[in-house]
Amino acid sequence: MPEQNNPGTSIMQKNSRSSAVLRSKSHHHKESKMHHTEYKTHLRDGSKLRELPQQVPHSVPKSPSELHSNKFSPFGNDVTVNKYRQDTKYHHCTLPGEPTDVLTRYIEAGVWVGLRRSIRRALMISSKHPYTKYFAPSLYRRKEEETRQLLLYYHIIHPLSMFTFYFEMFMFFVFAFKGIANPIILMVFHDDKQSLRAIFYPSNVLHILLILTSLCTGYYDNSQNVVYMKRRLIVLNYLQSYFITDILAILPQLLRTETVNRLGFNYDLKTYSTRFITPIFIAANYARYIWCLRILRQLRLYFGLSIYAYQTIRLIMNALTAVVFSVYILFTIMKFMPGYIKDSVLKHSEHVVKMLMMVSYGPPVFKQMHETVCPMIFIIIGFVFHLIMLIHGAEIWLKFFSKDYKQSAVYGATEAYMRYRALPMSLRERIYLYLDFRYQGHFYKESVIRNATSVALRREILLTMTQKSIEKVELFENCPVIILNKIKASLVSNIYLPGDVIIKSGTTGHCMFFILAGTVVVTTTDNKELCYLRDGSHFGEIALVVNIKRVANVIAVTACELFKLDRNHFWEVMKNHPQAYNNIKTMATERVANTSQSIADISIRDSIFSTATNRSGDKPEIAIAY
Repeated sequence: MPEQNNPGTSIMQKNSRSSAVLRSKSHHHKESKMHHTEYKTHLRDGSKLRELPQQVPHSVPKSPSELHSNKFSPFGNDVTVNKYRQDTKYHHCTLPGEPTDVLTRYIEAGVWVGLRRSIRRALMISSKHPYTKYFAPSLYRRKEEETRQLLLYYHIIHPLSMFTFYFEMFMFFVFAFKGIANPIILMVFHDDKQSLRAIFYPSNVLHILLILTSLCTGYYDNSQNVVYMKRRLIVLNYLQSYFITDILAILPQLLRTETVNRLGFNYDLKTYSTRFITPIFIAANYARYIWCLRILRQLRLYFGLSIYAYQTIRLIMNALTAVVFSVYILFTIMKFMPGYIKDSVLKHSEHVVKMLMMVSYGPPVFKQMHETVCPMIFIIIGFVFHLIMLIHGAEIWLKFFSKDYKQSAVYGATEAYMRYRALPMSLRERIYLYLDFRYQGHFYKESVIRNATSVALRREILLTMTQKSIEKVELFENCPVIILNKIKASLVSNIYLPGDVIIKSGTTGHCMFFILAGTVVVTTTDNKELCYLRDGSHFGEIALVVNIKRVANVIAVTACELFKLDRNHFWEVMKNHPQAYNNIKTMATERVANTSQSIADISIRDSIFSTATNRSGDKPEIAIAY
């Protein structure tokens, strides 16, 4: 008996093959277990090394029946698929786009693990930061930046983290308050040292906190799109930017402390600090004004403020800061004048505003020749202030109300989109041609106009635009006015560019067209020109009542605006007027039959008649145009 027909031999062979597979699986399991025991992920935290769990669970079939059962393999009885599945089950993918959370692999367990992860995540790069979409637009790039920070710069705060964003936003409001309130406070309490110490102490503590935070936070160079987190580069960048002015801003308060008073410089140092160093303290606070404007741009991106709201807020900030700082300068100068009178803050403000508005020469204390230089300087500053306010105000006005600016914005956005999509120049020219023809050099939002007008007014506008076109259609000449008005209300406007095929021969007609503006050419299938149709002409009306195929091409010669009447809309209008519809259908059938000879002469089987204008004159002619 042949071997393959012996059932005992078949069973033995199956058991032998199953045992071999099991031995292979067991051997692979031992190797895989040893491999995962030795697998470690090293992440550097200063001098500290962390590793992943060393034991990985692994399951192996215990019998041939389990090996071939669906319970063991979700893929069926394919042992090869199960083998590959076991090989890749505990594979840690390192390809770009890996969804693994780097932070959870680093902070695995311990006391308050959730709180520690939340704090650490707040100090890392965040997709919610306004500048992250420019620096790291992809998930892979953000994961790479997170890994870089955890490995190399664990104790550095990322400049694109949410902690940095919220802290800078808080300090923005602190500096905005200090820039406006500090000069007024110094003018009101300039002789009350105890009150000044109590008022300025919290703001100085926050300023010291800003200095310490700046030394621990990386910085983002948006010109090169690079984040620097090396400690040496951070310190050098801070020393070259705001370190000196930040120290000068808190120096007067440090000189007034009790520790300095115990050194024996009690009266002189306090007086010197109040008279000469305090103005430096005020001026140093304004050195952060450019930084505040940068934070204001971040807030605009984060909260989605419009460009108009952003520029208005910036203009108000500039005006208030300029006026308040000028008032304090005048107050500081007048304290050293021989005839100085302790006027109120409002009185000083009145003098400053009048000089800035160029309607006064300042307070009467300026009597000497050299003292008149100060009012002259203030008047010149006021003139420059007027120019700046006028320029910013005009810019906001033009952006918000100017039609030309809106059109330029549309063209600019269109150009940026075409560059981003890398569109060819020929297509770009057609897009510009469409915009020029549709808006005629004045951009407008048709949806706004449509919503601002009533339904009756919109219908009246449409009826006026299509009155002459509808009257020229022979099929509609005996229709009642109520039917014509309903047909006009069903028209839809379409714009075609030169070279666009409006009607293609061989396709089934389902609509007709009215030419509001532009020129089209009617050609045969072999591109023989039949006639040109211009403003007020129409074509394709037979397709509304006779289901025939188009036998000619209609191509736009210039940019055209056409009104389209669809067959379904036409039937919707005519369903309540069966007698009128039957008359139109009879006329259309007769026209198709009467023009059969003309169709045979030019090798066209079906035709639709349109009123057209001859190329050489204004005499109307019957043209075959589909």
